[in-house]
Amino acid sequence: MLYHATKHALEGWSDRLRIELADKGIEVVVAKPGSIRTDFGRAMVRILWQYLRSSAFSQLTETVVKEADNFVEAGLSSPPEIITNTVAKAARSRKPKTR
Repeated sequence: MLYHATKHALEGWSDRLRIELADKGIEVVVAKPGSIRTDFGRAMVRILWQYLRSSAFSQLTETVVKEADNFVEAGLSSPPEIITNTVAKAARSRKPKTR
């Protein structure tokens, strides 16, 4: 939950920055990549499981851990290059999309 809350906070901050910097000709872009083919997802859910396995959220956490493994195994995540290409495209654009 903290991971998602932090992502939400950064997105809100970026929206505010976009407004504040608009008159200076500075564009603020939020990249929302989704699932990228790295070990981050598995590492994140393992830590989640370590801390929540004996809590009221244990069943939900166990499901999330299993689904994360299934997601990776099924090849449903994107290659890391998709992020570098997206960021490069936004940096080169005269009028980048906000997201």
